[in-house]
Amino acid sequence: MVSAVDMGINNLNSVVRAFSKPLKQSDKIVILENGKSAARPDLLILPGLGKFGTGMAALKEREFIARIKDWHSEGTKIVGICLGMQLLGTQSEESPEVEGLNLVSARVARLKVVESERIPHIGWAKTYHSTTHEEFPSLFTQGDFYFVHSYHLIPDSADCILTNSQFGSQAFTSSVLLRNVVGFQFHPEKSGPKGGALISEIINWAKNEG
Repeated sequence: MVSAVDMGINNLNSVVRAFSKPLKQSDKIVILENGKSAARPDLLILPGLGKFGTGMAALKEREFIARIKDWHSEGTKIVGICLGMQLLGTQSEESPEVEGLNLVSARVARLKVVESERIPHIGWAKTYHSTTHEEFPSLFTQGDFYFVHSYHLIPDSADCILTNSQFGSQAFTSSVLLRNVVGFQFHPEKSGPKGGALISEIINWAKNEG
């Protein structure tokens, strides 16, 4: 079972539609509006657009924070997309007083201003290999992914970094993998066939008990 968290701050249609395509008839995808009575999924999608503090406030209001941490400890595979990836971290300079989910030990910082580039970073960019992990081979095939962000995750340990990407002259972490948690700063659901291939790999990863 695949569940997508509705934080009430973004449209889930494109995410649900994209993750539905590789599912088999025996699989199902549901939207969760509240975590209190939700059943534990095999794969939890944490999408999001907007501010770190707003995202965490929405998770708290809808009783998701403790539930997500419980599911994480029980082995649910969790994928964070865009803001969802940042919420996996410990804290963000965008909302310094707000604690993140802390599923990945990391801080979130604003992209540095560079010549000829505007923030937010909007558009297509490549992902560059930063690890020996092979779970998501489409990250390393020809083509770009679609980004919309002003902040980026900085893990405490480089061991969890899957890929880096470039913004002007600076590199930033564009995907991470730590046991049963994966995060993508870009939007697979908006990245055409390359994003579709990655989503199929995420579904396969969720079905793998390893």
